Amino acid sequence: MRRLAILLLCVVVLDFGLSALLSNLFHRTDSGERGGLSNFALQQSADVLVLGSSRAQLQIDPAIIGAGLSLRAFNAGLKGHDFLYAAAFFDLWRDRPPPPRAVILTADVESFLHRPTEAAAAQVLAPYIGESGLLRRIIYTEGPQKRLEYLLRSYRYNGKVLSIAKNLFLHTDGSYNGFIPLDGVLRSTDRTLIRNALDQQETALTYARAPFWDIKTGILRELGARAMREGTLVLLVHTPLYGQDLEAHAIWIARMKELVASTPGIQFVDLCEQALPGYFPNPRELFWDVNHLNRKGAQILSGLVVRELRQRLDAGRSLPLATQR
Repeated sequence: MRRLAILLLCVVVLDFGLSALLSNLFHRTDSGERGGLSNFALQQSADVLVLGSSRAQLQIDPAIIGAGLSLRAFNAGLKGHDFLYAAAFFDLWRDRPPPPRAVILTADVESFLHRPTEAAAAQVLAPYIGESGLLRRIIYTEGPQKRLEYLLRSYRYNGKVLSIAKNLFLHTDGSYNGFIPLDGVLRSTDRTLIRNALDQQETALTYARAPFWDIKTGILRELGARAMREGTLVLLVHTPLYGQDLEAHAIWIARMKELVASTPGIQFVDLCEQALPGYFPNPRELFWDVNHLNRKGAQILSGLVVRELRQRLDAGRSLPLATQR
């Protein structure tokens, strides 16, 4: 029994020592998609915060938003992630006042569905698990074993050691605003590519009709309540896909409008090309692939976001434009 107690004590001491070392090194990184870019983003302040997947990171330019509204904007979207990461990131953002005037959050047909891989991906924020109850809830949706794994403080850095070593001496330029433009034009219109837009494993209609996950809709309600308390406009934005299924799109848009109508503090806008033919006369020239607009398309989309923000912020006089901090 004594030997077991000594062994357990050694494990605890080693775990605390290793986690302290890794924490110090991790929080010195500000580049790389395994947490460094998240660190950098959490160090920023913004009047307009952009969140979401690669369809935020690669398509919405904060420079255009900032110039159009005379507000500071930052894009904290991250490819390979979606609603759960965005919600956890914004929860961590609460400790970095003041709150943003507006949050732009990209939403797609799978954004509010139950996808276990999405919770796993959110573990990129695991080093912050002690700072966010929401992040803990998200990570623990993977199962009770996660609670046991995270009893080890060093487990927060699982899968990050090589990334930390790689990015420790590589630093993101201080002028970086989170937006990564895509240069090039969609060359293939292969129907297989279009059918598999957003890496969907089922048909678009199946996704459009699938029930929303109650955990995600609950988090959305919490986000809306926070937005109303802090006077923040939260706008869900659906951005264009090339050649998407119009029937599935119509079904999903109707369901999203119902969801948002029952969620105070949240607004929603569809900015897809078929709803805005005047802005997308030749969509192929504006796309980099079936999921993402190229630089030119992103400029147009960002301009549309500015238009939506201006209208909605002007309508809510509690959120005046161009107010100096």
